Amino acid sequence: MKLRPQLWPALESYLFLDIKLSRNRAAYLAVKSRFNILAQNFTKRDFNRQTFTTFMGEMQEKGYASSHINNMIKIAKHVDKYLGLNELQDFTYFREEIKHVAVLTPEEIYQMANVVIPYTKEPDLVNERQRLLILFLATTGCRISEALNLTTADFLDTPPHVIFRATKNGDTRAVPIANFLHSACLRLGTGCNFIFSSYRGEHLDLQQINLDLKRRAKACHITKPVYCHVFRHSYITTMLEAGVDALDVAVIVGHHDPKTTLRYKNSVLTHYAAIIDTHPLLRRSITLDIIGKRVKDMVGRLIDPAVFPFTIQETGTEFRLTISKYGK
Repeated sequence: MKLRPQLWPALESYLFLDIKLSRNRAAYLAVKSRFNILAQNFTKRDFNRQTFTTFMGEMQEKGYASSHINNMIKIAKHVDKYLGLNELQDFTYFREEIKHVAVLTPEEIYQMANVVIPYTKEPDLVNERQRLLILFLATTGCRISEALNLTTADFLDTPPHVIFRATKNGDTRAVPIANFLHSACLRLGTGCNFIFSSYRGEHLDLQQINLDLKRRAKACHITKPVYCHVFRHSYITTMLEAGVDALDVAVIVGHHDPKTTLRYKNSVLTHYAAIIDTHPLLRRSITLDIIGKRVKDMVGRLIDPAVFPFTIQETGTEFRLTISKYGK
């Protein structure tokens, strides 16, 4: 059986009504695009297991990433089942290589959020919107599409939280946010259809957001690759390395499987070197200098000195940490 682009309307109903795939715009367009690629490649040859295996080999030879090929396998399995062929249901996925994506530090995120860019139109409004968008992405770990679809009706109290609707995986989830972010975003969204909209009240363009992030990174002398999804990656990595349970992080960011969450963990060798040293058989070999450095890192992650001032005193034989009970 050969595939035709004309199959899409019927397949669309099957995918989004029967299978219940997400109707999120980005997810919808991605699924449609993958089907179109299948249709183009199986217009002149039959769509079956043998020809599909050949097609997978062709994609590998062209250098496509395993993640991209696996997405093609996923849509092919849906098409195979819809057509009643059932030749691809046991077709296995390719092992995906773990990519080491740059992680932004809290200091870098803070700099990017607060740098003032001389925009030509409504500079005060646009700088405030970009500041809040960056802080929102960085402290919730949400997808950019989820943030851009938020309206004032999605911001609720007790405790302050937002509702992400029609997400990539089709779920709706509630995520707590900081008090200051809750009130500031509501002020920003007054009179607009969406919280994060243009100064004309229009939906923000993803490409323009990424260009603005690069502009902000350059202004802050940050050389790491910066784009919307890096904030999600940074959030998940930071939370996991701070000791937050992967299941809790998965619930917050909307992963069905905590294994997906764990793939985001930054596999830096020095990070794991610090972990193995915690084994009881290795603790005696840890020097005071190493202990001091790790305590500093932990305190820096847990405590805001503006709220709880702390001092660290070091001598050749002693390391002393003092935390003030009352903030400034």
